[in-house]
Amino acid sequence: GRYFADLIKAVFARYSRDGYSFAENRLMVWGKHRDEWYRLAGWFTTHGMASLHNKWLIFIPRAYAKLRGEGYITSFQQILHNIFWPLWEVSIDPAKSPELDYMLRHVSGFDLSETDGEDGLEAAFTRDPPSRWMRSDNPPYNYWMYYIWANLYILNQFRTMRGQTTISLRPHCGEEENEAPLNLVSGFLLAKHINQASLLEDHPSLQYLYYLAQIGIAASPLSNTVHNHNRSPY
Repeated sequence: GRYFADLIKAVFARYSRDGYSFAENRLMVWGKHRDEWYRLAGWFTTHGMASLHNKWLIFIPRAYAKLRGEGYITSFQQILHNIFWPLWEVSIDPAKSPELDYMLRHVSGFDLSETDGEDGLEAAFTRDPPSRWMRSDNPPYNYWMYYIWANLYILNQFRTMRGQTTISLRPHCGEEENEAPLNLVSGFLLAKHINQASLLEDHPSLQYLYYLAQIGIAASPLSNTVHNHNRSPY
């Protein structure tokens, strides 16, 4: 991790020299096992990954099928447990992991990608709770979004009462043509902001709702060439 940290520091130095550049870089948490957060926080503090010019987004890959196939988990509930249990531990008692407590002060949100799996319309409306999702296929995107949001909501309420920083849900929505309407609706209901939304322009009613609710959309002018930024109502 040292080489990766050195590259990030070089980017942070460029932000600092510019004085007006700010970013949200991403780190990944799989939900593979409970010590992921503690190992990541150890790397974060050891290499000085905090910067006044950067907040970190935690990217959660929709890798349920992969992790189940490799024997790390047996249900979707285990992924949620591995992601959120360490956050509850350090929120209740920051002394349990001062490194993770410090890192969370620099985390702004959770990101999900809707392109990590293929969702069937029938599965998208399942009522199975996470403990009963033991199938081999990946849960649909709106299922991931809802349970990540529900756990974040409760955690944030607790952290707010303790005067701690909170974490927002900032998923990708509106990239996959077949699932774009449903995922954009889920993003509107659950997310604070969304990423990409390249197909939002094909759904004027949803676009208007996003505008009324002032739900921000993050997109990179350099990498997201599908966007016509000059025509954006935002």
